[in-house]
Amino acid sequence: MTPRSFSISRILGLDAASLAESSGKRTALQRVTGVLAGVAVVTICTGIGWLVRDYTNQAFQLILYLLGLVSIALLWGPLASSVAAVLSMLTFDFLFDDSMAKQLYTFRLHPFDLVVFSGMLGIAQLVAWLVNNLRAKTRTALNLAIEQVQLKEEADIARLEADMERTRSTLLSAVSHDLRTPLASIKMAAETLATEWSTLKPDESFEWASLLGEVEKLDRMLNNLLEITRLENGFIRLNKSWQPVEEVVGAVLTRLEGQKGKLPITVSLAKGLPLVLMDGVLIEQLLSNLLENAIRYAPGKPVVLSVDCRDDHIRVAISDSGSGVPKELQERVFDKFYRSPGAGDGGTGLGLAICKAIVKAHDGTIWVEEAPNGGAAFIFTIPTGGVAPSIPA
Repeated sequence: MTPRSFSISRILGLDAASLAESSGKRTALQRVTGVLAGVAVVTICTGIGWLVRDYTNQAFQLILYLLGLVSIALLWGPLASSVAAVLSMLTFDFLFDDSMAKQLYTFRLHPFDLVVFSGMLGIAQLVAWLVNNLRAKTRTALNLAIEQVQLKEEADIARLEADMERTRSTLLSAVSHDLRTPLASIKMAAETLATEWSTLKPDESFEWASLLGEVEKLDRMLNNLLEITRLENGFIRLNKSWQPVEEVVGAVLTRLEGQKGKLPITVSLAKGLPLVLMDGVLIEQLLSNLLENAIRYAPGKPVVLSVDCRDDHIRVAISDSGSGVPKELQERVFDKFYRSPGAGDGGTGLGLAICKAIVKAHDGTIWVEEAPNGGAAFIFTIPTGGVAPSIPA
């Protein structure tokens, strides 16, 4: 800041202390300080006038006091300038006014003196009002400018984050596509060799089984990467149709039990559930991910899947009996690649992110909270889609 701009800022009250007063009102301490400053300025003007009294006339003394009043009005406002005006009038009358046969060092105010000092007081008050008005407008302009800068910064950050996310999604999609072909070849070779395990030595069979397991794990990871990229970028078009929730839940449980055997899952379906307009394939994947997540973090412990209808939304809750999710992590568990502490090596950190994307694509919401038994309860709601068409008898 240049010296000139600094002095103007101080005069207009735009220094750090005054800008901190968002309301523009002076505190009691500032008022007292202003009054004391007014007394000091009147004292200085009186001292200067006294030193040059033999070389000047009363008009000079009046102008000197007027300049002091204007400076007080500029810096300290109407109260301080009013006090300074009264002191100036009394001091001038006592020390310098010898007109109309009045003796010095006595108080005898003439009507003309009152008119002069009333005019001086009016000028000081007008200056104070103009400065306060200018300060208020300047504060408003500064606040608007600061708000615009903040909004621009937020918009720039949001745009940068969106660009970074778009670039990352594009890169992940490209890498996933490029890896699928060689991975499919490796997987096919491993599966072909698996048919010949009976001819391999035990240690060789173990190595090939480990290889096949890692290939399948990598294949799931690539599929998840492609899935989350397509969902977030809107590349997947929902194939919605009216479907009963009971059938979707049954299909998921049948597939999981076919893969993992008998599971400790208890299903609670409310009576009279309506048909739901949804993409059955994606909702099956959503339920499958949530159930597999519950089984992974609470192995061997009971899992409860409950479905009911609230207003025009279907509400699905999957509760486990594990260690639960701490409150400070309940928002982060749906982030891509986030894995909670103690997750082990079985997951990729994309399952819950895919769940969130599927629910969002259905205009629903998903969250996690503490289950009644102390575990984690993953809950999502999706709209039913309105009134289902009637089925002809």
